[in-house]
Amino acid sequence: MKNTEKTPRRYTIGFRITVTLLVIQILVFTGLFLFINNTVSSASYENAVNNLQTAAADRAEIIENYIQSTEDTLTAYLKAQQIYDLFENPDDAEKTAAAQKYTENFGKDISNLEGIYISSWDTTTLAHSSPETVGKVTRPDEARRKQLHDAILATDGVYNTGVLISPSSGKQIISMYKAIRDESGNPIGIGGIGILTAGLVDKLNELPLNGLSHAEYYLLNANTGEYIFNPDSEKIAAIAEEAYMSDILNAVKGGNSQNSGSITYKNGGEHIAAYR
Repeated sequence: MKNTEKTPRRYTIGFRITVTLLVIQILVFTGLFLFINNTVSSASYENAVNNLQTAAADRAEIIENYIQSTEDTLTAYLKAQQIYDLFENPDDAEKTAAAQKYTENFGKDISNLEGIYISSWDTTTLAHSSPETVGKVTRPDEARRKQLHDAILATDGVYNTGVLISPSSGKQIISMYKAIRDESGNPIGIGGIGILTAGLVDKLNELPLNGLSHAEYYLLNANTGEYIFNPDSEKIAAIAEEAYMSDILNAVKGGNSQNSGSITYKNGGEHIAAYR
């Protein structure tokens, strides 16, 4: 079986458009918030906001690159001949072993990997970076399986679910899927990848906060209101209950990458918050 992307130039253009839309969604769904706790003059306020916006933009770019890299990784994984050989010969023990070996070796080179795998269209796992997962059905519920199928088929490229709590590890991951198709273009399987958000947080922590010695940042899933990162580790994966966070979440839920700005609020003193 061969990869049936017969018009690679058109596919590449379409894929880039899809990636752009997904990145916009992810940036909206994972707004970045930075705070400074000094009372400032008008000029200092403007300078603080500019610094905060720059810091937010820098981190937004890191998020975009992280998402793009993960999508590229899944796409590259699914190009291997071992995968298509297995779908052509699903009962062949040699082909199964070859696909499993390839998957495990491929996964070894991915940082912060929770798992990368292929499954049949009915979501039975055929090869997985964690061998003990092979044979398990990831979507046994028919309604949930149909939702996944519909979402994958509606996406020209990689379907990005955003940030979620993994049912297998209980950790926060970025989860992505892509359809595997036969020579006629019909879906016959699914490729999936889960990347731990801890790796993204580490990259964000490497960036300096120049001129913002009193600043902190928070990373949230704007779709659920849950913290992806919080200086207080006990709040990670918990829903943000602060009133000012609710105001910011409401401000960015427009699905537009230009949803950025700043607000002031009182929380034991005057604060400035910049978000993107």
